[in-house]
Amino acid sequence: MELRQSLMPPSLDEEQVARLADLVEEIEDCINQGKNPESAIASFNTEVGRTYAKYEFCEIWGYMDLDEFVRMALRTARASTIADISYDELLELMTRVCQRKGTESECAYWFAILEANLPIESLSDLMYYLDEYLEQESRQRELSPQKILDLALVSQKKPAIAR
Repeated sequence: MELRQSLMPPSLDEEQVARLADLVEEIEDCINQGKNPESAIASFNTEVGRTYAKYEFCEIWGYMDLDEFVRMALRTARASTIADISYDELLELMTRVCQRKGTESECAYWFAILEANLPIESLSDLMYYLDEYLEQESRQRELSPQKILDLALVSQKKPAIAR
């Protein structure tokens, strides 16, 4: 299914991405050298429009490319509630996230759209910690995107699982 433009990850200014990636590298260097990175983190947070804590910058290189981390930060900050989103669109977003049909930042953006538009407190708990979420042993280890969506749509607001 093709998604309408408002559900697609926003395009980004690549100069801003490069500048912010340099800033993330500066933050990591401060952390690794025992220096205070707070002013650099505040600058990053102001520019991306989200609040990241110091620990979120530790060893990004170990799990994600710096440019992709910046793209994820910029894109997820722009995710919002879509008043007229349809079930089919939600299902397509869920399918793309579950099947990793996109870059990390694209999937993170779609996940953020799902979180903003579903009545569930912690979508990630439902997707990745099913037994704990259901508070019972589940026979299924992996749910289809449609089943996850259907459970999320009927979910009562539940607090995130404490780990």
